Amino acid sequence: MKASEYPRFFEFETTHWWFRGLHAMLLQTLGGLGMGADARILDAGCGTGGLMAGLRDKTDGTVFGFDLSAEAAAFWPERRLSTAWRASVNAIPLASDCMDAVFCINVFECDEVDPAAAYRELWRVTKPGGYLILSMPAHHWLGNEVHDAAIDGSRRFVRKELAAMVETRPVEIQRMTHLFPFFLPAIAAWRFVAALRPGEVEAHTDLSRLPKWINELLFLVTQAERSLLKHMDFSFGSSLLCVARKAGGVHRGQSPLSHDHAV
Repeated sequence: MKASEYPRFFEFETTHWWFRGLHAMLLQTLGGLGMGADARILDAGCGTGGLMAGLRDKTDGTVFGFDLSAEAAAFWPERRLSTAWRASVNAIPLASDCMDAVFCINVFECDEVDPAAAYRELWRVTKPGGYLILSMPAHHWLGNEVHDAAIDGSRRFVRKELAAMVETRPVEIQRMTHLFPFFLPAIAAWRFVAALRPGEVEAHTDLSRLPKWINELLFLVTQAERSLLKHMDFSFGSSLLCVARKAGGVHRGQSPLSHDHAV
């Protein structure tokens, strides 16, 4: 990601409706995994640490994280992230079978990531019976050159591609759903209009500061989606979420948010 984006992401992870909504959905997912006080949880590609801090504050277990970027690491002290270090998701410096839950959120789209190698590593460090929680941008046609250049990420995924990658290792997919379905039409329209504009020289993300009332209104919409996710999966949306359980080990409880219904 471009160095100029890290301060924005650090701020937006606690204020922007999209980050707040996504993190709330992921923390809800964590709540369904049955993690105890002895659980070891990893945020692989933790960026400036917003989600990692949320995981730490919402669980009794121990949360670890890593990111390759020195610019991201500079923000970790401000979030008191003493268990984060710099590393690549393509070669994780951890022993095999050491984590009860591994989150990898909006990492696979990055150009420096080798998806096959990264997934092998994430699966390797997950304990038998542990969980892999993956999220990434959906739909190739939603790509935007200016936004993608800012995050150094040109990949997007469809459900079949994500499932095919996950199933290259012994796992049980417990949940596969889209996220942000209510926002998909607006995001698609925004990307379509952006594609018609004259070429922009400076790369930047779509994220921007909004009037507080608009930001809070959009966040409330994400909370409505989060409530629905307790009961159903979404067959469309701007992001994908996969929860997979590594084969073997002792089952910790009920399947995390696994449903028969989709909309």
